[in-house]
Amino acid sequence: MIMDNYKKSYLIILFPLFISGCGNYSSNEDTVDGKIKPIVKSISPSEGETNVDVTTPILLSFSKEIKTNTVTTDNSSANCTGTLQVSSDSFSTCVQMSSSLTVSNSSQAFTVTPSSNLSVLTTYKIRVTTGVKDSNDNTLSSQYETSNGFTTGTPPTVSSTSPADSDTSVSLNRTISLTFSEAMDSASVTTNTSGTTCSGTLQVSSDSFSTCVQMSSSPTVSNSYQTFTVTPSSDLSVLTTYKIRVTTGVTDSTRNTLSSQYETSNGFTTGTTVDTTAPTVSSTSPADSDTSVSLNRIIAVTFSEAMDSASVTTNTSGTTCSGTLQVSSDSFSTCVQMSSSPTVSNSYQTFTVTPSSDLSVLTTYKIRVTTGVTDSTRNTLSSQYETSNGFTTGNTTDTNSPSNPTISINSGAATTTSTSVTLTISATDDVGITAFYASEASSTLSSSDSGWNSFTSSTSYSATVSFTLSSASSAGNYSRTVYVWFKDAAGNVSTSASDGITLVIKIPPTSTSIAIQNKSNKVYSSCCVVLQLSAEDDVGVTAFYISGSNSTPNIDSNIPISLEPYTVPEINLNTWYSVKNVTTNLSQKVYTQQWGQVSGFNLGTFNIYAWFRDADGSVSQVSTDSITCSLSNCY
Repeated sequence: MIMDNYKKSYLIILFPLFISGCGNYSSNEDTVDGKIKPIVKSISPSEGETNVDVTTPILLSFSKEIKTNTVTTDNSSANCTGTLQVSSDSFSTCVQMSSSLTVSNSSQAFTVTPSSNLSVLTTYKIRVTTGVKDSNDNTLSSQYETSNGFTTGTPPTVSSTSPADSDTSVSLNRTISLTFSEAMDSASVTTNTSGTTCSGTLQVSSDSFSTCVQMSSSPTVSNSYQTFTVTPSSDLSVLTTYKIRVTTGVTDSTRNTLSSQYETSNGFTTGTTVDTTAPTVSSTSPADSDTSVSLNRIIAVTFSEAMDSASVTTNTSGTTCSGTLQVSSDSFSTCVQMSSSPTVSNSYQTFTVTPSSDLSVLTTYKIRVTTGVTDSTRNTLSSQYETSNGFTTGNTTDTNSPSNPTISINSGAATTTSTSVTLTISATDDVGITAFYASEASSTLSSSDSGWNSFTSSTSYSATVSFTLSSASSAGNYSRTVYVWFKDAAGNVSTSASDGITLVIKIPPTSTSIAIQNKSNKVYSSCCVVLQLSAEDDVGVTAFYISGSNSTPNIDSNIPISLEPYTVPEINLNTWYSVKNVTTNLSQKVYTQQWGQVSGFNLGTFNIYAWFRDADGSVSQVSTDSITCSLSNCY
């Protein structure tokens, strides 16, 4: 009996020792049928993460060493193959990955990179199948899939340029500025400072970007990293049209790129003179002699013309009177500390600063602008500006936010085929609205966030403004919602108003070509010129149009003519023809007896042009081929 009790005690002691001795055991592992199976310990982007950069790689970390050849992805299509999958449509299709797979942390961590940028404002889920095995051939006990996924962010857009598109009589010594919708990574905004090559992400050209204007230095940054200014190294040419281009190489502060390259449509056109007129201060807010100004009032200065935003600065550290825009209650012995650099609006004419703390009660403040500020052609103020009487505060802060915010996209239209839309917005405020903010993101804003568009204070504000919707990389119908907020002179922010619209993306046929067959043979009389046509389209190529002129054909309600039921059917020029079978990959030979309309039966080099149309009615860019006719090969 004593021995039996001893054995029982001995076993009780040994059992916990046995468990603690299992070196591979971990609370982060899954034990099934006595086998310790691997699990997914962490992912990046993390579950529920928002505003994810569209270039972000996918990182998975496992609890154990994994056989690297069991972690696979699809790098040749959008099929959901491989053991690691990322999808935005419940795994009907998956993100195509680049061919490289990075392995780290003793084969426990794996990183894959999408072969192209992810779509903006899109939720993606991550799946890991049970095909993944650890070094002992143990698989995941069940398929892993994120519940909510991660959501990509909104790409930056170009909000405005100075000079603006279609501006005329622009002075020859003008600086050029761009303002983005949000704070940018300043290192990504570059320009060419040597020669006339079109290098850098910010380019200015008068010849369709064959060459570009050389700038005197790298872009200067202002307006909380939203505005970038470049200065040509010499005067622009007289009576010349210049366009501004921003490439997708620019990135915002969270590494989101522009969804597509930006280029002004019409450009700006120079005049014949250099601007030597000095700018002036047109107005201030609060105005000179204003009283009972709220203690949390923001301060704005408006100039007579567009200014170089980099030259309008203020003090953001301490109470020294530094910067070119100063506010003081003691004759500028000390100055009000501002919370950040001035924000710019109103076509680079209005600059707004926000005190870092409330102003003092019943105190008079003056506003000063030094001669250090310069306009867009580098002219300075002729003399320092200072308000005569200043403004006097009251004894309260303004805590009432703007009310009755409204927004309408394209006057309430249900759909749009263009990402460029018009917003009609309005709001009211008892003191005065000073700025609005429009975005596709619904996140709550603060008055200090970058991206506010300032204007002259108004108690009842309404305006029509331009806005660029986020695009999409494939054809389809995409829901887009735009939100708008307003803030008043005290920095109080309204609730948001929103409106929605469906963006219809139609992508025309791509990889198009036309090729004249048998160029070396003497077959080019009035008869039987054979043409090889090719095109690809995601919804299907439906028709084509051949011409001896490169004028884009009209798209109207006329039904294209059906092709003859032959392998190489005959066509007439300048006529839309339906393909025999709608296909995503068209390869068709045709012939025409109307070559004389192209060549006029003359010798020389002649071009023939082709356009392709898809089921959405979208028409491709022109494709062309040419032949040089001589007596040896033509007629």
